[in-house]
Amino acid sequence: MRVKSVSFVTLFFLGLAPFSIAAQEAREHVIFILATSYFPTVTEVREGDSVRFVNVSGKTHSVRHKDGLWETMDIDEGQELVMSVSAEMAGRFFDNTGRFSGDLLRTDQAAD
Repeated sequence: MRVKSVSFVTLFFLGLAPFSIAAQEAREHVIFILATSYFPTVTEVREGDSVRFVNVSGKTHSVRHKDGLWETMDIDEGQELVMSVSAEMAGRFFDNTGRFSGDLLRTDQAAD
């Protein structure tokens, strides 16, 4: 008898899945840049995830970390920018005017 296909579940439970669980857990988070705020204002991320900033504010914006650890280029109205989440991305970020902010909370950091 010849087996034509084996399900992923079978391979997973046998330990034969060719990739790690961590790679499967990477997620993309969407943050909308509105006229006077971000939505959502708080986003829980893990290292390896990605964040997609979508500008629906009516004007060009950039986003920067509160301590200057990272900054996006200008994102025009109707445009998007995707960034991979790294350790230094955690924390508060602001729009280019500094009038409104959001937070990236790392959920994969060990508790102190």
